[in-house]
Amino acid sequence: MRTISYSKLLLLSAIFSWTQTGYAQSPPGAFPVGSMYAYPELEASVRRDSNINIQPSATAQSDTILNLRLSVRLEAKKDANLYTFGYRGDYGRYNHETSNNFENHELFGEANLPIDMRNFLRLKMQYLDRVDPIGTLNGPATSTPVPSRWHQPGIFGFYSYGAEGAMGRIELEGGYIDKRYTNNQSVTSGLNFDRANYGGTFLWRVRSKTYLTFNLQQSVNH
Repeated sequence: MRTISYSKLLLLSAIFSWTQTGYAQSPPGAFPVGSMYAYPELEASVRRDSNINIQPSATAQSDTILNLRLSVRLEAKKDANLYTFGYRGDYGRYNHETSNNFENHELFGEANLPIDMRNFLRLKMQYLDRVDPIGTLNGPATSTPVPSRWHQPGIFGFYSYGAEGAMGRIELEGGYIDKRYTNNQSVTSGLNFDRANYGGTFLWRVRSKTYLTFNLQQSVNH
């Protein structure tokens, strides 16, 4: 049964590849969607794990896992601005120990905004919905019965001032993430956190391709 499923996924991957090659005018690996370009990817694999729960050898369990990874990235341009949006998924199915099945999701977006010759702004957002596999979070002594699921939204920004080739340039960046577990609370309740990162860099050109850099970074956890 697993071999048959794997063959179907390979066929789907071939269809994706054929679809992309049908648009000669598109960038490599892309096809047009309205005024945007889409970059799809699909990967399927079957693997054998001799110790799926990371236990001592005397109690180790083995299983066969079907893994499917897919992603799609959309790009849109308006004047000099570039906008990117997308999704990545990672799905695992165990042949016997189905409680280990997992689904990982990621949504992301990014805007690259060249304001003028001296000013550049990049904004990013991300939302993660993932699991920590059984046995990887706290070790065998406190192993959870099912994978521990968590979600984590995040926002990030980057700004630079200074033209290409200028003697000096300033870069500022900052971000915030908030990680929260949603199950196995007896083990995971103390692992929730939020983190703010910010900092700046000053670059001074001493030669055509050589810069002195002065950097300050700060990270605050709650």
